[in-house]
Amino acid sequence: MRANDAVRAMVKAGFQVSVLPVNGARHDIMSLFGDLPDNVEVLYDRTIMTLPALLAERPHYYDVIWISRTHNLDRTLEIFTAANIDPRSTAFILDTEAVVAGRQAHAAKLAGQDDFDIYAALRDEFRNAHVCRHVTAVNQMEVDLLRGIGLPAVSVLGTIREPAPTMRDFNDRTGLLFIASIHQYDSPNYDSLRWYIDEILPALAREMDEVPHLTFIGYTASDIDLSAFAGHPLIDIRGAVDDTMPAYDSHRLFIAPTRFAAGTPYKVYETASFGLPCVATALLAGQLGWQDGQELFAAPADAPAFAARIASLYRSEPLWHRVRQAALDRLAAENGTVMFDGVVKDILTGALSHRRRRPVLRAVT
Repeated sequence: MRANDAVRAMVKAGFQVSVLPVNGARHDIMSLFGDLPDNVEVLYDRTIMTLPALLAERPHYYDVIWISRTHNLDRTLEIFTAANIDPRSTAFILDTEAVVAGRQAHAAKLAGQDDFDIYAALRDEFRNAHVCRHVTAVNQMEVDLLRGIGLPAVSVLGTIREPAPTMRDFNDRTGLLFIASIHQYDSPNYDSLRWYIDEILPALAREMDEVPHLTFIGYTASDIDLSAFAGHPLIDIRGAVDDTMPAYDSHRLFIAPTRFAAGTPYKVYETASFGLPCVATALLAGQLGWQDGQELFAAPADAPAFAARIASLYRSEPLWHRVRQAALDRLAAENGTVMFDGVVKDILTGALSHRRRRPVLRAVT
């Protein structure tokens, strides 16, 4: 989704764009073309395996190579080097999307590992970023981390999420909602669900006479067993659904009990866009730059504190309306398409400022 938004911004800025899906096109051709502007070249029959041949067919063709996610830079840099693409004349731009070392640091702290060296992890993760003329991160926290290891040209490229609130009122809503994908047992989302059931839910029972049901929606990998959760009387495991809007419209609160993560939590942007207030960890609030008691309710990674914040917001209609509106206002101010498009244009213009001719941009995503 983010790469799609970036491509659209490039086109609006007047650039010619080709998109190479490094892992191949996973959707049918009509879906691929329908999801991007008509004047984008989608290299649907190419992958990282055929990238050397593509570069040989198009020598001296690239002015900018935009790479989404750091591991794709690691996977492709040797290929670009072998093709004699010089980063001094062809600008490499890396959109990190998430800084993995930050998530690893939070996970290590949670596991009681006090000797984790985040800067060593960052230097390893971004060992190839020295070739990039510009690097983007999704929030200021991660920008500061990357500048801390000596990357000079780093800036924030945020996330697009336009407000689209549903109109159902406070008293017509009930229950808690958590939407997330679980791909593996050591993922932040599995830990979130486990922590809620094992620790937050018992604490919530001490806070509220009638504990609201939690609905969990999201893709779960085939080797992930959630049967123990599915049998809980206060948990409804629904799995993946085609349309999440009815769930956002019917529930009273969204929870994001995430104790380790990288990037910014898109799920919080999404829930805010539908007008559903959120209780999240202080970690996620910090990644967003949102304030506890304003755009959301936040608590440290402490189950009783998190439960208390749920109970407080769940029971108060005035607080609920205030948080709902503050989050919608924040989205409108910071997460609109116009702002995102402007940042992408500025990054590309800056990277190409040494050139006089009209650039032909190719994005590797």
